[in-house]
Amino acid sequence: MIGTTSIYRLIRQLVGASTPVTAVDLIFHESELQELYTAQPQARMLLRVVREDIRDPSTMRKAITSDVAGVVHLAAVSREEWCSDNQADCFDVNDRGTQMILSALDASEKGGKRPWLVFASDRRVYDPQARHPVQEDAATRPTSLLGASKLKAEQSIQDHSIGIASSGRGTGTMHAITLRLSGVYGSVYDHVDRLVASIVVPAISHLPVQYINSEHELDLVHIDDCVDAFLLSMKRLTDLSNDNRHTRQRTTHEIYNIAGIRSATTSELVDKVLHLSRSKSPVLELESTANAQDDYQGSITKAIVGISFRAKVSLDEGLIRLVGSYLARTEQFLIDRIDNMCYAASPHPEINSHVEKLDGCIVHMSADVSGLLGSLNAYSGHWQVDDEHQATRVLASVHWADESRWMLTLQNSEDSVEFFGLREGQTDDTDQLHDAVFHGEAGEQLVEWELEVDAERAAVKLIVPGTERQLGPPPYFAGEFTWISRSGDVFPWRLSPFCCPAAEPWPFAAEDPLDHSIEYLRMATEDAFTASIPKALCDRLSRALEYVGGQLGTLSLSLLDDDMIFRKTRMGPASGWVQAQLPACTTVCEHPTVCVDTGDCQCVLSACKGVTRFPFEDKARSDALSFSSPSATMPAPAGSYHLEPRSTSQSWMSVLRPQARQYLLSGVSQPAIYVSSFTSSAQEWISSLSQPVHELDAEKRNCFTADGMLELQLSLQRTEAEDADLYFLPNYQARYDGLWHHAWEALRENMPRADPHRLVIPFTHDFGACRAFDFSLWNLRHHARRDPSTRHVIAWTVNGDLNSVCYKPLQDVIIPPRTCNSPELYELYGDRSRVRPSRERKVLASFSGTYWGVGGISRRKLTCPRTLSLPTYPVLQSQHTLRTVWGPGGAQPGYLELLGDSIFCPVPEGVAGWSPRLVDAVYAGCIPVLVGRATQHAFWDLLDWAQFSLTVEREDLQRLESVLLGYTMEEVERMQRALLKVREAFVYPLDSDAAAGEGEEGRGPVWWATVASGMRRRTRYPVPGVVDQPDGLL
Repeated sequence: MIGTTSIYRLIRQLVGASTPVTAVDLIFHESELQELYTAQPQARMLLRVVREDIRDPSTMRKAITSDVAGVVHLAAVSREEWCSDNQADCFDVNDRGTQMILSALDASEKGGKRPWLVFASDRRVYDPQARHPVQEDAATRPTSLLGASKLKAEQSIQDHSIGIASSGRGTGTMHAITLRLSGVYGSVYDHVDRLVASIVVPAISHLPVQYINSEHELDLVHIDDCVDAFLLSMKRLTDLSNDNRHTRQRTTHEIYNIAGIRSATTSELVDKVLHLSRSKSPVLELESTANAQDDYQGSITKAIVGISFRAKVSLDEGLIRLVGSYLARTEQFLIDRIDNMCYAASPHPEINSHVEKLDGCIVHMSADVSGLLGSLNAYSGHWQVDDEHQATRVLASVHWADESRWMLTLQNSEDSVEFFGLREGQTDDTDQLHDAVFHGEAGEQLVEWELEVDAERAAVKLIVPGTERQLGPPPYFAGEFTWISRSGDVFPWRLSPFCCPAAEPWPFAAEDPLDHSIEYLRMATEDAFTASIPKALCDRLSRALEYVGGQLGTLSLSLLDDDMIFRKTRMGPASGWVQAQLPACTTVCEHPTVCVDTGDCQCVLSACKGVTRFPFEDKARSDALSFSSPSATMPAPAGSYHLEPRSTSQSWMSVLRPQARQYLLSGVSQPAIYVSSFTSSAQEWISSLSQPVHELDAEKRNCFTADGMLELQLSLQRTEAEDADLYFLPNYQARYDGLWHHAWEALRENMPRADPHRLVIPFTHDFGACRAFDFSLWNLRHHARRDPSTRHVIAWTVNGDLNSVCYKPLQDVIIPPRTCNSPELYELYGDRSRVRPSRERKVLASFSGTYWGVGGISRRKLTCPRTLSLPTYPVLQSQHTLRTVWGPGGAQPGYLELLGDSIFCPVPEGVAGWSPRLVDAVYAGCIPVLVGRATQHAFWDLLDWAQFSLTVEREDLQRLESVLLGYTMEEVERMQRALLKVREAFVYPLDSDAAAGEGEEGRGPVWWATVASGMRRRTRYPVPGVVDQPDGLL
């Protein structure tokens, strides 16, 4: 079997019948092979996997040996987009690859017989104008590159067969069947951008479903019927090969259409999927002539007679099988993940038991304040437990004493003269426990605690040595410490490392409760002392398992019955979406749908890299062949196939998410945006300012002027209000907030009937549409809510934080901040030739920044020297000795030059989740490293961030260098190339160039924000029929 990407089921059928199989393909995913081995244990003995290219003659000779009865040829460039991206390689794989297989069949001839051949072709070989139902003798006039390459391969098989027949009986026999397949669906291993998969996968996760041409007639064949067609073809060919009659035909090449039971329209398909999956997905329907597929209905009359093929799986049955397969695969994934990583199988209790690794660590300490999370903070000689979570850094010294107990000393690392310990007599009186023990008196006081650890709970006791007392936190924040018995089952303290001198993994590092609060919470104003990302993840996995079990148990075709659909789903704007107020679900990249859906959260788009199905990505969008050999002289195909003009995908489009790419290729027009004004008095005041509102501050006191630049760029389009699709309301956040009400007053006067759902408002300060500020995320959660006047609008916001209520993922558009370094960036790296390739860079990773806000926690962990955690044999090989540069404070001299010499640039949170450093890094060609998944970044729904960034989980900061060194230089340079294709999306024009628009390419932030807003405007969102609870001011 050659090529197995989407047809593991055929392998299952064959090995289930005890048939030995050799599978040749460049990509086999271990997880999918394991699923195969679990379903068919005998496959471990009967299946031989060869990860090589079919165009390699030696591979084919080794795979197609004399004991091989036949070959099922499925290997191909099978997506139209891939053929468009590299036409020469498409024909080389599909035609020359077929010729290599034919040559191998000749070489394995035995006793005058060659192995038979089943070739998977495509319906697109036919003339689109052929009469329906299309029969096999219809004209073959492909108008697509994929169809042309498949037809060329068919002709190679036919020519080879004729050549054998005309060479006399001494050349033996050859029998082949070509199956011209309709649209095959039904496999969970399918390409996620193929039609049915592109609808089912987001529908299961309640993410937006997008499709083109609702009334297009589809001819779909389920994969089970497709497998039947292959098995029937194999039986037919086996019979022909075993026919020893003198009158038999020595060579045959039969062609059959393989089609489904009946056709359906795209809108019918979408409707069925949404009902079967009980989806709350928003829906975006596009109409396009540029991307419309021709209607097709294939005739299987010949297949019925020739191989006894009849499709058995109806569309309804096929879809319920597919939805059920995704749910079952999700259920099995959850079971396996829980069994391997949670509860008794969790690795963290063992890691937490290595107390000796805490010696020399810088930690922060948390306390159990009546079940709530408190932080031990130092205030100028005074220790206090409160909910400020400023995470005072404490130096922990640990040693083993008396062969029986661990002893712990806690010293304020920010003020080295202070210890968190006891003074003489304080074991009887807690009034003075808040006072620090100073270094000069440490020898006379009690600065050591006896440490007792509960590794499972990741908590500790601080025991007064030689007593039965342990230190207890106050019963309320900022209260007095208490004494409790050491014998009780109470472990009221937690130590969370920032940095340790020992090699990772470090005790308690993965279970930092503040990491949990940053990553997992959105609206909670009270954090639990027991909070832990690993434990919370296991709880969510368990709840998701229960939820998917319920979905599977109630999955039925009755969901499609008319009497069950008693009420049409009401559709409305994004602000009314039924899922809008739910917190974000957890993202697990290995999950079949990425989203851990517990039924009470909303799935969000991720930066997870999808499962690779296309092995020649490196050669896409070029004329180079992905495999070369002395015989690789295949020229680009001639124009004899009458290829119709079509919009070719430009290289930058390859860095888009599939839906964004489809949206742009559909030819939909950009929304026209009218720029509203201020009241006349406010406008006069603005005009009197010494510096225009769109210009960067001359002294760099702030760089929040993206709003003014957006306004200026949109004004250049000169759209009148009556011609507009959207209305832009000026807003100069954190600069001239007093103008907010003047903008609204002018809008009401000039456009009293303006639809609020068509309003666009820019927010360029920390927490966006909340129109509030606080250095502490925890304080912000107490008082900030989304401004009521922004409930329905599309916020163009720099804030994409999923851990606050300021951002709505499917309503708002994330824009990049404007970096203060814009002039220097343009000067240094405006010419792309000055951006140094990754392999020429000398710095593995660099970061320089302050420790303000919630980001201070991740930043301190990031900048830890981890000299003992470096791999001995790194995957990333460079001509330079790579180093890391972690700098204190803000941007240092040479900061931009350092970015230009760094391969990776971590971009942890700042005060909020975003930082202008991301823009600096992107433009300098430095690959962004995102920390955690609590923040989405610029144009998250358009750009495929997985192609040009990395994401590290928070617990993996302790091994950051090892993670980064685990990539090959080829992978790194692929990410850098993708980054450079879209870097213009992140940088605004210079003040001096503002009047000229967004540059030569015209795809700056305004263009991308307009595209994203157009998608939202056209999308319809399911809204509740009855509102039975308020949503507050979210």
